[in-house]
Amino acid sequence: MLHVPCPGALVDSEDPVLLQNLRKGRVITYEDHTVRTGLGARVADVIATRGISCRLLKLGVEGEGMAGEPGEVRRRLGLDASALVARAAKFLKR
Repeated sequence: MLHVPCPGALVDSEDPVLLQNLRKGRVITYEDHTVRTGLGARVADVIATRGISCRLLKLGVEGEGMAGEPGEVRRRLGLDASALVARAAKFLKR
C-alpha cells in the first residue's frame, strides 16, 4: 500500500517503489475526489505511458458529489469501509 498525497506528482514520477507496485498486476486507488481527474486518472496515466500491464480499480466519486456529514456522504457514494472491502475483494478475485 502506498500513500500518495499529491496525485499531480505521479505523471512525472520515476519512483521505483511506485513503479514496482504498479507492476504487481493489480492496483486499487481510493479517493474522495472524482475518478475522472483525480488519483485514479493519474495512476492510469502512469500505467499507460510506461506500458505497464496491470488491472486497475478506481474507487472514488463517480458522479456528482454531495454535502453532508463525512461518514454519511462516503456511505451514500459507496466509499465507506464496508463498500471498499466488498468492491476490492470482488476485484481481487477476478
